Amino acid sequence: MPDALRAAGATVHTMADVYGERIGQGLLDEEWLREAGERGWVVLMKDAKVRHRPAQRQAIETYAVRAFVVTNANLTGADQAERLVSNLNRIARFAQGLWRRSTWTSSTPRIGRTGRVARRMTRG
Repeated sequence: MPDALRAAGATVHTMADVYGERIGQGLLDEEWLREAGERGWVVLMKDAKVRHRPAQRQAIETYAVRAFVVTNANLTGADQAERLVSNLNRIARFAQGLWRRSTWTSSTPRIGRTGRVARRMTRG
């Protein structure tokens, strides 16, 4: 997925890029979410359970993380990449708007704010 996003012109920082493979795998979510929020990075993740974990939710709120979560476990990596690449402009608009400290979910074929009415996600 990172390669597809980069090919589409996105700047992508994976856990391995930022922390190294070994350290990145052992980091608590709250730690890397803090850093992402402080750096103003938009977070793309596949952990649908994040919205049910108080510590991660608190980190997203505290550090103003703009998080997009792929919630459909049945999507292949290629399908996830296609979905995200075809919606990069929409993700950028959401991330730059008033949706700071928000978690957005993406499943087929929708993108929506957690706990709010979902907005339609287009396919490329």
